[in-house]
Amino acid sequence: MSFFKLNSIVSTKFITLKVLGNNRKTYTLGPLLFILFMSMADFQGIWEPQATKPSDAKWSVKTEAIAYLYNYEWFKRHGAEGYTLFGSIVPIYGSKQLSSNVQLDIGAVGFLTYGDDNQNTIKPLFKLDIDLGHKKNLILGTLNQTHNIHPSLSLDNDLYKQQIEQGIQFTNSNPDNTIDTWVNWKVAETAETAEYFEVVALHNWTILKQDKYSLFSDEQVLIAHKGGQTTNDNSSIKGLWIQLGLGAIYNNQTFLIKLFNSSYADNFTATSTGIGLEATYSNQWNFKNNTQLTFKANHYVSDNFYNPTAHPGYNQKSFTQFNIDATWLRLDQLNISTGLSLDWINGSFSTIQYLNVSLLAI
Repeated sequence: MSFFKLNSIVSTKFITLKVLGNNRKTYTLGPLLFILFMSMADFQGIWEPQATKPSDAKWSVKTEAIAYLYNYEWFKRHGAEGYTLFGSIVPIYGSKQLSSNVQLDIGAVGFLTYGDDNQNTIKPLFKLDIDLGHKKNLILGTLNQTHNIHPSLSLDNDLYKQQIEQGIQFTNSNPDNTIDTWVNWKVAETAETAEYFEVVALHNWTILKQDKYSLFSDEQVLIAHKGGQTTNDNSSIKGLWIQLGLGAIYNNQTFLIKLFNSSYADNFTATSTGIGLEATYSNQWNFKNNTQLTFKANHYVSDNFYNPTAHPGYNQKSFTQFNIDATWLRLDQLNISTGLSLDWINGSFSTIQYLNVSLLAI
């Protein structure tokens, strides 16, 4: 299984962010806890004691090569010119099964930016993955960056920014009650830097499932905080974003309505709150040669919704987007995906094009 997945402009695999007003230690946790408790309704029996004697399995070495090309072009967008990201990500790590339900991975992740040797970096990888049973896992250390986060939370995946996530993560891979919640500790507080962390909860629940159609809910909560008490860094960020969605699936077609709420403040911005509403239609076609084609169209309107790291369209009063995405999978090891997005924002077009090639070798 891959540690990492770069974002698709259609399926919206994204992450990064910021958090809320002066009372963050009280009321910001309420919506997050609500989603956590609601999403873990089948939590009973989550921990099934299993044999814990060390496994006789030896260390195995695993690696994955990801090459990406991501281009963002603005047209008539107040002088903004967009940007291009081109490079590779190569994690290599040793893996050992410590017991029947505990796996340890240790290694590093190399980031290569084509054309700029000064941007090449190596980040440590340490992961303890505990299988809790019933498709639930607890992860400590390096997190699985395969989140399905909405682009109103962040335009670019952290991996594009040469950042891996470290912290604690709980996942439930039950397809009818999917949970992905984590704490990403981005910066520790020192004399020169303020602490910066994110708390995220994603939940997708199948409400009704029939032969030809199904109904589902989709909830996302993001809290981000930057600030410190003993540091010389006086910068601060406080933000809370909540999304509540209701959707239906019929013959590979998805219809989804989402309601957005934002609350944000930093050193230069007083606390502001806003709302947004989005309607999305998508259709997916699967072909015999392991090719998948997806089309998505969405229209969004808002009143004062704001997130500085989101796709710019979500900070506007209206935003329309059309996406087409193609993925080719070969033997569960080679994955090629490419896509095109056309955005209509306040009377002007912008476009995103991307190409990802992923090779998993064990």
